Amino acid sequence: MESESNPSRNIILMLAFVSGIGLTLMMVALGIGVIEGNAANDSLITGLFVGGLLALITGLLAWFFYAQPHKHFDDINEPHYHGHDHHDDAEHTDEAAHE
Repeated sequence: MESESNPSRNIILMLAFVSGIGLTLMMVALGIGVIEGNAANDSLITGLFVGGLLALITGLLAWFFYAQPHKHFDDINEPHYHGHDHHDDAEHTDEAAHE
């Protein structure tokens, strides 16, 4: 099974879900406040918003410390081997001339 072979992807996915649920809770809290207006339950909206904010911050911080993107920065100016051999341009021009 693919999920057992790479647990780090599963952890990163779980942290993304935690952050996404937090962001969703914050939007739901703001939506409830807009729809209900003055009749809104302030403690419910505050609780949902703070809970969502805590989930978002927890997910982001846990991802940052787990994935450590600052250590694995991919510099576009530094070439990396990508699995393909480079052929001489002369070979390509000779093949195009024969066609």
